[in-house]
Amino acid sequence: MRGYALNVLSLLMLSLLLMLMMSSTASAALLERVLPVSVNIVTNQASSDLEIVADKSAFLVVYSSASQQFLPLDIPFKVRSISGLSVAYNLSLSELGGLCDGVTPLVPTPTLDGASIVINQQYRFTGIENAHVLTLSFPSLVQASLVQQCEGYAGVVAELTV
Repeated sequence: MRGYALNVLSLLMLSLLLMLMMSSTASAALLERVLPVSVNIVTNQASSDLEIVADKSAFLVVYSSASQQFLPLDIPFKVRSISGLSVAYNLSLSELGGLCDGVTPLVPTPTLDGASIVINQQYRFTGIENAHVLTLSFPSLVQASLVQQCEGYAGVVAELTV
């Protein structure tokens, strides 16, 4: 079994190193910030069978002061057979977490292709090239009058099945 880790969002939820200056007023305006996302593919061993590809490296995350939370973030990626032949593989969410100001937990709820997923549980797929979307839905984050720094991560692993 060969494994590949896609570090999506700083490992996926990205250097959600986002500094938002949030006012303490009860405004319904949306604050928008572009967050740099780095996608790093880490392989346990070289393979000519399977790859994970992410077309985008920056995503827009919107904070809604009305709902006091970030709106869901969709992170699309593809799992592709390098040989061009159909392969069976498992996808799993290997890690997920986040913090604001180094203290307050900001752990999103993940879904893969619209279905709820659990950390370290494997989900089987077959194909030559399959598009997937990891969606992160965020918990409430109360506005503050000071700058808040938030960061998070998610890891997706694709493994060939035998």
